[in-house]
Amino acid sequence: MKALLLSTPKLRLVWWLSAATCILISAGYFLIYQLVLLGLGVWVMHFEYRTIELVAFDDHDRQLGSAEFFRSWLPTLIVRDRDGSPVLGMQYGLGAPKVAVASVGPVTLEMLWNIPGFGRVLVAADNQGRGYEPPRHGRLRIELLPEFARSRVARVRLWVAQHNGGLMASAEARRNIDTATELLNSVQVSPDSGERSRLALEALRLAMWAGESEVLAEARDTIRRSRRGSLRLIVRDNRGNPLPHLKVHFNQTQFDFLFGAYSDGYDAQTIELMRSLGLNYAMLLMTWDRTEPNPGEFSLDYFDRLFEPAALRIKGFTLCEHGMVWFKDGEVPAYLAESKGNTDAVVAAVNHHVPRLLSHYGEQIQIWESLNEGHPQWSRWDLNDQGILRVAKASADSIRKQAPRAPIMVDVALPLGEDVALKDYPLMGAISRGRVGDRTAEGFRHLKRLSAAGVPFDVIALQFFEGAWVDIAGGLQVPAIDVFRLACELDRFKRFGKPLQLAEIAVGSSHRNSWMASMWHAPANQVTQADYLEDVFTLAYGDLQVEGINWWGFNDTYRFVIDGGLYDPAGRPKLAAVRLQKLLEGWRSSGDGVTGSDGAVDFEGAPGQYFVSLVSGGCEVGAQAHIAQGTATTVTVVPVEVRRSTPDTHRSTLHCM
Repeated sequence: MKALLLSTPKLRLVWWLSAATCILISAGYFLIYQLVLLGLGVWVMHFEYRTIELVAFDDHDRQLGSAEFFRSWLPTLIVRDRDGSPVLGMQYGLGAPKVAVASVGPVTLEMLWNIPGFGRVLVAADNQGRGYEPPRHGRLRIELLPEFARSRVARVRLWVAQHNGGLMASAEARRNIDTATELLNSVQVSPDSGERSRLALEALRLAMWAGESEVLAEARDTIRRSRRGSLRLIVRDNRGNPLPHLKVHFNQTQFDFLFGAYSDGYDAQTIELMRSLGLNYAMLLMTWDRTEPNPGEFSLDYFDRLFEPAALRIKGFTLCEHGMVWFKDGEVPAYLAESKGNTDAVVAAVNHHVPRLLSHYGEQIQIWESLNEGHPQWSRWDLNDQGILRVAKASADSIRKQAPRAPIMVDVALPLGEDVALKDYPLMGAISRGRVGDRTAEGFRHLKRLSAAGVPFDVIALQFFEGAWVDIAGGLQVPAIDVFRLACELDRFKRFGKPLQLAEIAVGSSHRNSWMASMWHAPANQVTQADYLEDVFTLAYGDLQVEGINWWGFNDTYRFVIDGGLYDPAGRPKLAAVRLQKLLEGWRSSGDGVTGSDGAVDFEGAPGQYFVSLVSGGCEVGAQAHIAQGTATTVTVVPVEVRRSTPDTHRSTLHCM
């Protein structure tokens, strides 16, 4: 049959064309990276740059050429300046792997790398904190894996020196760092570059685990020692005499720290489920499109039905407005399109829109966000930096005027600047569908501009979706980081001296089989999701400059983070929900005591609201009390008949026997 078909000249021609096409496609597949690198070699000539040449081996002890190295770190390579901000960094050319870096003084390299036994996460080489400064002419040549390992070991030791008096809180971290140091000593004397890389990869694995173990051990110690306060309860009769020998029970009903999980709408069932987990914080996505879909026409009744702010407040939740001023396509009504790029028009719209929402929700909402993002290309509304500053100030000034006691929050997306690292690549605007461009700006520098311009803000909200697949352009993954790297980034933003919130953080419970996928510890599943949640909640609560953490997705029906919810689409709790409930229960305080001869009893517990009950004269008396962090509070109780209520109402009670 084959011979018969090929006997026809036309069919033979089709067969040969098909075969040639397959060969060309196959050759193109294997050559595509070489072609891209050659193109980048031409493109990089547009910039003033210096070159770092890398000697790199994979985890199978194979030395990598330029194309293999390119595949190893895709899609994330970030070069940073001395301040930690992304600058020009681009691999180019063939032969040995070469990276063009900005001529800005010492720089560091950070890229995705596979570490067997730990994961594929962002790893930094920073010359043990000194950075690399290539010569103006020629190249600086470094061995990548030994530099990764030395840099992480040095970073962990520096962390311990700065945060824990030079003493490691984790015995496991100490063992791992000591072993990693011994391996790096062997690297120093090995004459073989392949062996040096193999030893360094194992040292890096141990140092990665050490960093996570250490910051989590320190966080747990901080929770035990410093997330505490004391309460002295004094019980007297109506003549002022002390009442001794009374049994007293203390039970924490709510945390001061903000623990939340975002739901795109809060019905009665969701609110009760959140309370059952121990959550006390709710963000309300108050986008312009939802609240003022037509000019001057506010749909606040619809918003109230969707988010139930009154019901949340009755149940004791702290509420935060989010997205009131957020210029992202899809969240802005069509009538504002004509204001794109026109600062005066946008400021005028903000001055009309924001005061109306403040007047309606000023008594219900405790935290007001003046600007969501604003620095990425996708949410700038074609405004330049000065335009963004004017919009932020108009919003913040309205909040300060109408809600003077409410904290003002600003929200930062991609705090590691992954999008900024891409802006210098050719055709990036088209490849990213307009999400990355010339005006893409780093969140840290955005906050510096706000501060320098006198824009008022009190709280910094950070979005950490590293490792998550997000529902953008059919599904994109933000590169994964480890928990130590997250702790270091929080430290960077502490320089502003303001409280921080991990206002949007989540990872999913499912893995996508992509050769570019990153992963933390193992391919994502319910166990890795629960482990990550437990670690980041512990890290947040154990950091005294952090005031809240908000998991971005209460259930999987909300799809921004794919499979990122605490509950599955059928409403069943995932392992992350179970772990979260257990974690918060472990931090909640309760206890018993007996009044002394002076009628007093002392109690120490986590900061928050407490219900205190005691029995006096045949009556069970209940009172509400508050423990503040790091302070001693005194409450005097006189067991007389008062209004009857429940612990939820925060009023004293009396139940006569």
